[in-house]
Formats: sequence, structure tokens, C-alpha cells
Amino acid sequence: MSVALALFAAAAAAATPTGYAALGAGTTGGAGGDSVTVTTGTELLAAICSRAARDSPRTIYVTETIDRCNTHVADAKQAGSSCTLSPGVLSVEGVENLSIVGLCDSHVEQIGIYVKSATNIILQNLDMSDAPLDACNRGAGIAVDAGVKNLWIDHVSISSMTEDEVPGLIDIRAGTSLITISYSAFETSTRDTCAVRTVADSLTLHHSSFTAVVGCGVAASAGKTHVYNNYFASIDNVGVNVRLTSLVRIDYNVFESVTNPFGAISVATAGKWDLYGNSFIDVAWVGEGSCNTLGGPIMKSTGSLSLPYTADMDHVDCLVPVVEATSGVHEMLLRSNFTCAAPERTDPPSTSCSTVVPKWGPCRYSPTCCASGTQCYEQNEYYAQCRPSCKNEPNWTCKVLTQPPPTDGPATTECSQWVAKYGPCLNAPSCCTTGTKCYEKDRYYAQCLTSCSGNGWSCNVLTAAAAPPPSPPSPPACARIVKEWGNCLHTPSCCTSGTKCYKQHQWYAQCRRSCSESNWSCKVLGA
Repeated sequence: MSVALALFAAAAAAATPTGYAALGAGTTGGAGGDSVTVTTGTELLAAICSRAARDSPRTIYVTETIDRCNTHVADAKQAGSSCTLSPGVLSVEGVENLSIVGLCDSHVEQIGIYVKSATNIILQNLDMSDAPLDACNRGAGIAVDAGVKNLWIDHVSISSMTEDEVPGLIDIRAGTSLITISYSAFETSTRDTCAVRTVADSLTLHHSSFTAVVGCGVAASAGKTHVYNNYFASIDNVGVNVRLTSLVRIDYNVFESVTNPFGAISVATAGKWDLYGNSFIDVAWVGEGSCNTLGGPIMKSTGSLSLPYTADMDHVDCLVPVVEATSGVHEMLLRSNFTCAAPERTDPPSTSCSTVVPKWGPCRYSPTCCASGTQCYEQNEYYAQCRPSCKNEPNWTCKVLTQPPPTDGPATTECSQWVAKYGPCLNAPSCCTTGTKCYEKDRYYAQCLTSCSGNGWSCNVLTAAAAPPPSPPSPPACARIVKEWGNCLHTPSCCTSGTKCYKQHQWYAQCRRSCSESNWSCKVLGA
């Protein structure tokens, strides 16, 4: 709790959901009705059945352990007729306006919750484990079947240690819509088990922890799914499996030590993904083939999902402590208060990778094109590099870049790329990024700056490309040797032994041993 209490706060059980569950008539569960406290599965089912009508609002609080041994469907049916009960499960079927909330040290063990033909349901603060492979749930802690609308699953912890394949700890099936899963935690033990499987028409999943999931975090095969502000870690199969006809928007999540953060795994047809603002730390992309479509290492959106709602989001830089402190069962129902908010999404023009940037190659303008096993780490606002890691590097920000610099500079058809702040602009003076101008130093050099104060500069603002200058005087002796992979545009004769200064374009050159990339001119400078 010492990780910045300002990042999250307690919330009452009456809090309302964010995302798809807030649409339509909204999801309020048993708000406005009576409440009942239960200690066994039989009492829980009886509390559902004994309401005056199937739509009478009620909140049911669970205070003890519920399991198969204390759940007797026949006894529960005698309490009333405002329910439909299926054998072997905790049925929330054919009902409306119901909340089931766990209290104290309550647990739900070796029995699942089965939701079908139900509207306005809240399942909250439930600690669930090892649901059996019965006919209804098939091993799912929560199975959501046809006819469910406005369902909110919040602050649940679900685990399964079975060696059998379980489709999903939360298994959301066809004919369902307007569902939100929030602040939850999942634990699995097999590669073939997904934490959440969905074919729902509309699902929002946020602020949940997938840090103890062996094989698969989320698998979507149909419908629209919004996955944001979740923490995926140490998954060895796939983080978000986007399959068949699904369209998944993946915003501001953290993927750490994950094999295949997103993609379409073990299926011939891939769905569509819409990416923005995610963080990828020590990830790997493996298994490309006829039944696997990997999302990386060249990461780009293949579809676009517009949301019918707005949602506050945490920035990835502070997301992990928020999720670790708030996900799963919690007596205070902690939630983020978004004091470390993510910026509003502004989609840049789409870019494509003509080639993969090799390890140690520059990636400022192509941050999603790094080779497998590397990410685009920022040194400063005008240079970044594809590297396997970047920790405590002197003079490096080590920020992982996922999009190129802003391209909202002045309109022109002459700019093939925008020149970042401090970038050279002598031959592209109208291509400086917003907030900078092309200031001249002399007839040989100009730079995109916010201001110019002299000190050996003419400070003339250039608006058109300068005529080719006469050959400059011989360069002075090298003040320092440029190391391999270092920028040598202005010191081409100073490359370390065994390397030459190869030109990428008019704004960048690098000391390298060879140059064969298709997006480089590969002209040797200073020869």
C-alpha cells in the first residue's frame, strides 16, 4: 500500500461500471431492493428463488465458503419459483436485477456460477477456485450463456489448477452483450486454458491482472472487445488472442515477459486488432505459421474500433502498481482514481514497415519496426534505437516508443518525414514539427528549434530549401570518435575503426560496418 496511495482509492459496493455494461439501461444489480446474507450454496439459490418476482431487486451477501457439498438444488427450489435452477452449478438464470457480493473470507470452491437469460446482474468480490468440468460451466468459474445483457463482473479472483483444458475461467458465449469485467485477477496452470474467453457482442475488460496465467490471457473469437489498462506478465502462449471475426481494441496495457502479446494463435483466420499506447517489456514473438498470425515484431493496427462510451485510463508508466493494488478480491474494493492519467488518444497517420529495423538500428521514425527481441528505446527527443533492453543508461530516457514523432506540422507535399526538434532542416525547412521553426546557423547548417538566441548562429528563419552551398571547408579534427551505431551525420570522418558513416536520409547517418537496408540510401559520407 506504499506505492502511492494517491493512485487508487476505496469505492463503495454501489459503484457503477465503466464500458459496455454502463450502456443500455445500465447495470445496477440489486440496488434499491432488499439484502440477504447467506452462508451456503443452498441458501444462495434460495435467496434468488424466494424473491417476490424474477425482476425484484436483491443484493445477496456471501460470508462463508460455498461448495458442492453445501449446495442442494432440490432444497433451494422449495424457497420459491422466481428462478430457474440447473444441476451442479449456482444458477443465475432467467432473472433480473440481482447482485451477489462476497464479504470477509468467503470463497466459492469446486462449483461454478452459471448465468443465462439474465439482465442487470452484478457479481462482485468473489474468490473462486477449481470449478469442475460439469455440463453447464465446463470448468469455468463463471459461465455466461445466451440471453445475458448488462452484466458487471468486478473484483473477482478466479483460479483453476486442473491439468484439463478449460475454455475460459470466465467463459462468455454467443448471444450475450453489454458486459464489463473490471479489477479482477486470474490464475491458470495449463497452456490450453484462457483466463477470459469471449464471443460476446460487446465486452469491456480493464484494470485486471493476468500475472499468474500460464497459457492464454484473453481469447476473443467474435464481437467487439475493448481491452485497456490490464497487466499481462509471464504468459508463455499469447496475451490477447484475436481470432476469427473478432475486433479487439487494445489500449494502454502493459505486457511484460509475454510470449506473443497479441495475435491470432492456433487458428487459420485472424481477427482485427486496434492498438494504442501499450507498453511492451521483454516480450517475444514466436511460432509464425499457417495457424498462427503474430502481432509483432512489426506492431500495427489491422482494424479500428470506435467506442460508444468514454473511459478514464491510467498511463502505462504507473499502471502496474495500480493493478497490483486493486485487482482481485478486496474488502475495500479499491479502484484507480486516475491521477496518473493517460493522454487522450490521437491516432497518427498509419505507417508501414518496408523492412525490419535490426538490433541497434535507429527507430525514431519507425518505432514499431524493430527486430524480434528488441524494442524502440528513446535516447532523447530526436534519437531512438532498437535494443533488447535499456536500464539506467546514462543520457537515455529509456522510454519505449510505440509511434513516430508528431506529424501535425505545416501542410506540405514535400515532406517525406517530419523533422523533430533539434533535427537538421537545411534541405527541409518547412518540415519542422509543431512548435519549432527552421533556424539557420550558417549556409551549411540549420536546425528545428523553438527559439534561437545567436551565439554563432545567424538565426534566420528558413522557409524554403537552401540552394546547394559551396563545398564546406575541411572539417576540424575529431573531438571524439563516434562509436559503432552512433550518429555521424555531422562528423562522418570520425567513425570508429572498422566502420564507415552510412547515410540513411538527409537528416541521419550512422557509423556501421555495412549497409543494405532498403530504406537507407547507404551512401558513404566523408569518403
